[in-house]
Amino acid sequence: MNVVRTLSEWSKAVRLRDGSCTKCGSLENLEAHHIKSKSQDPELKLHIDNGITLCFKCHHEHHQNHPNEKVVSEYTKMYGKVAMKKKVKELMDEKNSWRILMEKQIAEAAKELEQKISSLQEANSTLIRANNKLIAENKHLKQAMVEYENAYEKLINKVPV
Repeated sequence: MNVVRTLSEWSKAVRLRDGSCTKCGSLENLEAHHIKSKSQDPELKLHIDNGITLCFKCHHEHHQNHPNEKVVSEYTKMYGKVAMKKKVKELMDEKNSWRILMEKQIAEAAKELEQKISSLQEANSTLIRANNKLIAENKHLKQAMVEYENAYEKLINKVPV
């Protein structure tokens, strides 16, 4: 019997056993998922065979498409199957609305960041050009100073003392 003592040990054992997402094969952001939920069957919560490995994306999608069975069961008992289906649809619609809103806000923030990055790159280019002009001007001034010093030296040497 593959049973561990803590949820942390259970999660590590499931992910180690599977090695990748059992749905899409991803190796990134792996999470352990209970096949039978902890609330549905508490005795199986630490059984390694009651777990599969999913990546974050597949795990999130699974929970979006499969609401908590205990909540659905209790709601069905209280309000009936039709009301439960309506409530689940409302909750899913609300969840999707939030997801859509968040995706929109993330896209807007990304666009804003891209614009700021572009502005900073433009400002950086302007500063580099100005710096290059100053370097060239400094070079020109140094050269003029050397010429001035040479001319002054010649002048002093020509003047009788």
